[in-house]
Amino acid sequence: MTTFGILVVAPDWQDQTSAPLDKATVLHDHAAFVSGTQALIYVKEPVDAIVAEAIFVGEVREVDTAPPGARPAPPVAETSARTERGLNVTSTPDNPPATPETQPSYGINYRVPLEVTRPRPLTTPIPLSQMQTILGARFAITDDEWISLSEADYHALVEVWEGGQ
Repeated sequence: MTTFGILVVAPDWQDQTSAPLDKATVLHDHAAFVSGTQALIYVKEPVDAIVAEAIFVGEVREVDTAPPGARPAPPVAETSARTERGLNVTSTPDNPPATPETQPSYGINYRVPLEVTRPRPLTTPIPLSQMQTILGARFAITDDEWISLSEADYHALVEVWEGGQ
């Protein structure tokens, strides 16, 4: 069974081979993220429009992401960290000794592999106002990165590109 939906991306999305997802989205909508899922790519404000169409072509991948320009902190030895802070702490089972810091993890995110079938540069955007006209005035883009659609709603939006709306 094919799944249909809207994949919401940031305005700087340029990667035509994958799109980012956060952990909450993957956990909530994991059943949708399988090969063959059809997605309309919606770019958040200031664009606020569907700009491309894609098919998921593989498994969601976990990636460790760091903010641009981030550098890991140098390791701090246990004794110097405790002495510098003026702490006089003894180790107990409830309070184990501090371990040297390791390279920080900046957060686990995910990427879904895509095959773009209607590329952004060659596709006329479908603005949010037109989406609301087609799907109903109550339709809104939320902070979610995935919005499930029925097959009929998906095809109603695609008809805009095929001259039907």
